[in-house]
Amino acid sequence: CVYIDPGDSSQSYRNFTIKFHKLINLTVQFQLKAINIQTIINNELPDCYTFTITILFDNQAHSGRVRIQLDNDATIKQCKDPSVYGRGDNYSRLAFDVFVILSCILSFILCARSILRGLKLQNEFAHFVHSHHSLKVSVSDRLEFVNGWYLLLILSDILTVSGTVMKIGIES
Repeated sequence: CVYIDPGDSSQSYRNFTIKFHKLINLTVQFQLKAINIQTIINNELPDCYTFTITILFDNQAHSGRVRIQLDNDATIKQCKDPSVYGRGDNYSRLAFDVFVILSCILSFILCARSILRGLKLQNEFAHFVHSHHSLKVSVSDRLEFVNGWYLLLILSDILTVSGTVMKIGIES
């Protein structure tokens, strides 16, 4: 049985050997600490979360399959450190959101221009075929001039801009 405490001042826990063929069970326990960012943005004293995670690897059967059990205990406390503030990076986040919006608008304009040029070329082609060969161009042939990926990019840009605007509205 080996117990390793990383908080120990000695460095012995960094260099040891485990013989996995003799391993019966292994318990890994650690804590994760988190802060509720939304309360920091609203200039409130944030809630602090402490998650105690326990992972148990059980190899008592020695069957080649190791049973894994995960246990998670969460505790919520009000943070006592008043030095945690969230307004400092609010302007950089807003600048990034504006950059995203401008990039999507530029992408929208370029894709829309390509689609409009494709439609214009499609009409010129249909007019040429009709005037020189007296034939009608089928719908499938007309759709060859419109790139479907550009339509998908336009939809993505619209959704990204609207989502970013909603995000800015929620955060302000």
